[in-house]
Amino acid sequence: MSLKILPIRKTSEFNAIGNSGQKFFLKNLIVISKPTPPFYGESSKNCMQNNSPSQGDLKNDQQNLLEKIKIKDEVLIASDMVKKTSAISSKKNPSKKFNDKQIFCRAGFTVSKNISKLANVRNLVKRRLKEALKANIVYLNNYQDYIFIARKDIVQSKYQELVKDMAFALQQIKKNNKNYVNASKPRR
Repeated sequence: MSLKILPIRKTSEFNAIGNSGQKFFLKNLIVISKPTPPFYGESSKNCMQNNSPSQGDLKNDQQNLLEKIKIKDEVLIASDMVKKTSAISSKKNPSKKFNDKQIFCRAGFTVSKNISKLANVRNLVKRRLKEALKANIVYLNNYQDYIFIARKDIVQSKYQELVKDMAFALQQIKKNNKNYVNASKPRR
C-alpha cells in the first residue's frame, strides 16, 4: 500500500503546526513537522463536547499561548502569508475518500511574496517543492504533517540541490521521530 500525500489547506492548521512543530532551517527552505492530530477530520465541536478542559489545563493553555505570542521568526511571518496565498490547489476532497487502511501524511507549501512579486515564479517554486517531495517520498513518516516554507535562495538554486536539502531534513525528522513510525492511526 502506497503512502498518500494529503494537502493541508486551512490557515489554522498551518498555524498550529508552525507554532509547535519541529523546525529545520535549511539554505533553500524551512521544514516543519508534527504528528497528525488524533482527531483529524472531526469537527472541533465534537472534540470540545467530548473533552471539557479542567482548571489546570486552562492555566497551561494560557501559559502556552503567552509563549507562542512571544515567538517571532520566519515561521510566523510565513503563516500570516498563508492567508494571502493558497497552500495547495486540489479538486479532490481527501477527507471523503478516507478509509481506515489508508496510510497518509499531510503536506503544505508556503511561498510568500518576499520570494518574488511575480505569481508565475511563486507557482514554479511550489511545483518544484511538490516534485521534490514526491522524489523523497521514502523519507516521509506515516501520520505526520509537514510544512515547507520557501526562502529567497530557492529561486536561484538547482532542482537537485533542493531535492538533496529536502531529503536531509526529512531524514533528520525520521531519526528524531522513531516513536511515531509505528504510531496508531488517527481516529476518524
